[in-house]
Amino acid sequence: MDYIAAKYPHLMPLYEEIYGKRNRGYFEALEKKAEEMAHRYGCRFVDNETPYERVPQGHPTIVDYFYHEEVRGSQNTGVRNKKEEN
Repeated sequence: MDYIAAKYPHLMPLYEEIYGKRNRGYFEALEKKAEEMAHRYGCRFVDNETPYERVPQGHPTIVDYFYHEEVRGSQNTGVRNKKEEN
């Protein structure tokens, strides 16, 4: 956070929301946009997995790693360690 404050002070409100208040809204919006883009261009969209299959030329797989804190420790199983929602 010190680095962001020093180099990119205009981003501090966003970083405070994400990391200070644990607000996922920013990443949820990015995830939705990425999934919509994948569908628009005929690409596969996956959550926290490394795609090993071959894909048709021009149709890459888009991998959602926005929730990196949930990816760590998952041994890249393709299953995100999602937190329970209330």
